[in-house]
Amino acid sequence: MSVLITGGTRGLGFELTKKFIAYLGDPAKVHITGRDPMKLKLIAAQLGVCHVCHDLSEPSKITTLFDYIQNHHIDTLVVNAAIYPKISFNTLDYIQLLNINLVSSVLLMNYFYEYRQKHENGTIVSINSLAGLYPNAEERFYCASKFGLTGFVQSIQEKCSYHNIKVCEYYFGAMKTQMAEGRKDYDSLICPQEAADMIVNNLNAYRSHYSISQKVKKLILKHE
Repeated sequence: MSVLITGGTRGLGFELTKKFIAYLGDPAKVHITGRDPMKLKLIAAQLGVCHVCHDLSEPSKITTLFDYIQNHHIDTLVVNAAIYPKISFNTLDYIQLLNINLVSSVLLMNYFYEYRQKHENGTIVSINSLAGLYPNAEERFYCASKFGLTGFVQSIQEKCSYHNIKVCEYYFGAMKTQMAEGRKDYDSLICPQEAADMIVNNLNAYRSHYSISQKVKKLILKHE
């Protein structure tokens, strides 16, 4: 197995990076993306993983990641990178949010799906949000990006199963990461280490045609 994790430098992505290193027993099989080149290099050197600097807010440049996936024989894709809107967001900020959370993520998964068809195997892990299941007017742009992700992933699940490509979706509530800092209930939120443990430990348990399990829902609701 060789895994690529988008947004692997902080929050859940960082915890997934460490968890996959332990799971695979070889940091060279773990690849991470990030927008900050200095931070990316520092974490890659610290953990011994491979890295590629890429800004998902620019979908037109996503082909660089396509090439990276093929050149490094990636067979497991974890789509984790996302941003959350701040009060000060303007129109351009919302476009950036949609590009990162939806457009680039969908283009990346679509390429990976087509690439792994030729190999008749692979795994796609989509890190989504409860905002991709339940609409909220106060989070309308974030919900739009996450509902779009839900629609795309569920659209390809059946075809992926024909080619032995597993598709795993996770719909987490607010998590104890930088994205949720400032919330009054911060201390009661889902711990990213706990979420990473669940995702990696259950990789082999899921079938190809997979949608969110009751086990995941119970974990989420416990923290809501």
